[in-house]
Amino acid sequence: MTETATQIPLSAVMRMFAAISDRDWERFKLLEVELANNHGVETWADVFNFRILPALDQE
Repeated sequence: MTETATQIPLSAVMRMFAAISDRDWERFKLLEVELANNHGVETWADVFNFRILPALDQE
């Protein structure tokens, strides 16, 4: 994981978890684009792969 990805505030990641929990995919996509625009696609990929994906249920 890149150093930039480790510096993303937990509050930004929590909003994504809330959107996932609510199954609000439109809001999730908006948050995803916002993070990618603000921090770059590589950082978004690291945040998703190392912070979000491991926390999701195996549905």
